[in-house]
Amino acid sequence: MRKKQLINAALIGFLASIFVIGTVASIYKKNALGMLPMLIPLFLIYKIVRSSKRQKNE
Repeated sequence: MRKKQLINAALIGFLASIFVIGTVASIYKKNALGMLPMLIPLFLIYKIVRSSKRQKNE
């Protein structure tokens, strides 16, 4: 259980950094459509958090 929590935390951190770097690059280049692919890491973070909460309640 502890190993899975550590992996989830590392994965969330990695995805969050991808989101931040992509957002900053999109703003810097003034490309509004560049924000669209940044929704993928947010969706994956949501799924990881949701599944970990579900497993914690069981």
